[in-house]
Amino acid sequence: VERFKAAGPYSGDRVEVTQRTALLALLQPLNVDSNPRLGRALLLLEQGDTTAASSALEQIASDLPAEQGGAELNLLAGRLLTATGKSADAERLFRAAAVPEAPATAPAAELALAELLLSNSKPSDAVDLLEHLILTYPQSALVPQARRMLDVARGAVPKT
Repeated sequence: VERFKAAGPYSGDRVEVTQRTALLALLQPLNVDSNPRLGRALLLLEQGDTTAASSALEQIASDLPAEQGGAELNLLAGRLLTATGKSADAERLFRAAAVPEAPATAPAAELALAELLLSNSKPSDAVDLLEHLILTYPQSALVPQARRMLDVARGAVPKT
């Protein structure tokens, strides 16, 4: 974590900086010096084994409290499962990540879940979830995205 912080925003190109920042956000709540299981899971992901990586991340998350990285790992695993088309499992993990004990992760998990619900033709469920996100986390940087998605879910934005 200290080395990621030391690298700062000017080391590497924009993609590298974004990836480093995302990894830093994943590691900070864990609050441990090392986690070999997480390292193996991230290696699986880097090697392109999304299914094994998501399963490993879910197992690690189940051993952690939500506020100490469990929610963040569930969110990442859910995103991986969404990418592989496993919507039901992704929904379960997004719901596990969207808990009040992890207020930094919950809005992102709710937004990801709402997007999943919309893609699965469940706009009324997405509307409820987006309204909850906006009202519960009004200071979140994700509220503008949630408002736009809410308009889409309500049918206020024509499909192109």
